[in-house]
Amino acid sequence: MQKNNQRFLILTIISFFVLTLLNRAMVTSQLFNPGMNLYNEDFYVTLNALLGDFGLLLLIAGLVYVFTKRKTTFVIALSVLGIGLSALVFSLKIYSFYYGTAFSFFNARTFSNSAPVLGQQLTLHLWKNLFRMNQYIAVIPALIFIYFIVRTVYKRPFKTDRYFNKTLKKTIHSYNILLAGLLMVGFSQFNYYKMVDDTFYEENRVALKGVQSMGLYNYYLTDLISYTIIPEPVTSNIDENLKSEMDAFLANASLDCPMNFKGEATCNNSDVTGLFEAKRLVILQLESVNNFLINLNIDVEGESYPVTPFLNDLSSSSEVLYFNHFYSQIGVGKTSDAEFATLTGLSPTGQIVTYFDFIQDNYETIASLFKANDYQT
Repeated sequence: MQKNNQRFLILTIISFFVLTLLNRAMVTSQLFNPGMNLYNEDFYVTLNALLGDFGLLLLIAGLVYVFTKRKTTFVIALSVLGIGLSALVFSLKIYSFYYGTAFSFFNARTFSNSAPVLGQQLTLHLWKNLFRMNQYIAVIPALIFIYFIVRTVYKRPFKTDRYFNKTLKKTIHSYNILLAGLLMVGFSQFNYYKMVDDTFYEENRVALKGVQSMGLYNYYLTDLISYTIIPEPVTSNIDENLKSEMDAFLANASLDCPMNFKGEATCNNSDVTGLFEAKRLVILQLESVNNFLINLNIDVEGESYPVTPFLNDLSSSSEVLYFNHFYSQIGVGKTSDAEFATLTGLSPTGQIVTYFDFIQDNYETIASLFKANDYQT
């Protein structure tokens, strides 16, 4: 009987690690996320993410052991945490299913929906599709942990062997486990920040990159801490020479007759002055479009079809200026960051949803400039 109880305890611990680690795939695997553009990470990055998550789970299990005396309490506490992590994964699935990317706590303000009825309809639609497309797999670990709790409460497997025998040696082992988990988490985070050092991801918060590189649970712990401890936008230390250049650029841009990059007065060129007056401005914003798609053809059953025929015609026209060297200027705000940059000509911070954090500020935009010149917008 005592051996069976010991096996049940070991089974609970193993299930906690195996099920929660496997459940990560619901967010990080292309198999369960066909509509999400995941990064094609190498084995080292994947291993680093696994190490970070395993270390965090080791830390959690170790803390539960340290702070519990009874085996029943340990099993229930570990199972409750397993249910919580399963619920987290399922919630992340809802978000990624709708937005096509990973969630960040810095996106939390985007949930403020002025159309509650629409929000309810979307939520019901998402839940229906999640279960219809077999995404319910994410809640299977929670059901297993619920079974463990029910079995512990009603079967009372530790009735005759209630308490852990925490000898000095076992206590030292438990603290070694905590230290090992902490080192794994720290090492994984260190590797991630080393990977993104001096890259686009250093200054721009991209949750999907963090989840795939640092680990699902590890990243969201870091993201939550950053969000709660550093809620305000972080102002980077700007080099004085660069700041002087920026001030000079802004001062020049505010002149009635600013100079171009050649040092020539832009208002003296009568050939282009008023060239686009009374013309219509149409802005097409395309999600996740890269330059390689332009003039790209794909073969379907022996027939060649252009991917972007309309854009192909525009880009090849002699009357069109086409800039084919463009780079991402967005961060955690994704689409809203792109809209902000397009309308204001300003780069978003990358670490926050700029629209929401600076919603009270007034900016000069394309729309306001057109309106000031009696255009309809």
